[in-house]
Amino acid sequence: HLQRGGSILKPQTAQLMHARANQPIPGLNGMALGFYQHDINGRRVIAHGGDTVAFHSDLHLFIDDGVGLYVSFNSAGKQGAVGSLRQALFEEFADRYFPAPVTTQPVVDAKTARENAEKLAGTWGSSRRGYSSFVAIADLLGQTQVGVGEDGELIAPIVEQLSVRPFKWVAAGPMLWRNANSHELLSAKMENGKATQLSINTIAPIIVMLPVPWYQDSAWLLPLLYFSMAVLAITIILWPTRAIVRKRLGATLALEGPDLSVYRWSRVARVA
Repeated sequence: HLQRGGSILKPQTAQLMHARANQPIPGLNGMALGFYQHDINGRRVIAHGGDTVAFHSDLHLFIDDGVGLYVSFNSAGKQGAVGSLRQALFEEFADRYFPAPVTTQPVVDAKTARENAEKLAGTWGSSRRGYSSFVAIADLLGQTQVGVGEDGELIAPIVEQLSVRPFKWVAAGPMLWRNANSHELLSAKMENGKATQLSINTIAPIIVMLPVPWYQDSAWLLPLLYFSMAVLAITIILWPTRAIVRKRLGATLALEGPDLSVYRWSRVARVA
């Protein structure tokens, strides 16, 4: 690939694979064929990562510079440190050998920055998830709450495990934010004045965040779930407790026959 296909691929085939085939969100990296864009410091980079339970790998090709960086780990590391390490290694490598040209960052006035951030406020879920099977419960537990800070700053804790430092979003253009602690960018796709997708540059080619409809919103579903679990837990605790109290007082359960069976099976169902 660094030799535009070498003796294996036709040059036009390699060129097609390296070119952007899809860009979900304007201003962020897009998907190529077999690769995804991972541009940095004004350099064109194509990449592909891979993960199993144990192994975690990353390939980056500075395609116009004839340079490639490949790394593979045989574990996830302590507290999933490999995710941060892979990204930090790539960014530090790029800053060392392909530093960005000195440019003046655009200044966005506070009023516009707040208005743009407010357009993203709400609950968002990942596009890379189960939709129709039981594993869809993972999305309920993994939704992201995007909000606006007191000073109008965007608060969007999207996959912060990719960074060893928390994301601090600074307005950098129309519906564009830059992380003050890394190279990361965040942007959104707007349709009729509403944000329909958002993502960050690192994962934009493969994952976007989608607005969560109210009936799937964890903002109220999770409290309801916790309350329901608490009711079930109290019922389970009271089952043997009431039996002990009846025994100490010499009382009997005023149920028999089918009613007693229903009573017992309802408690079994709560435990299940």
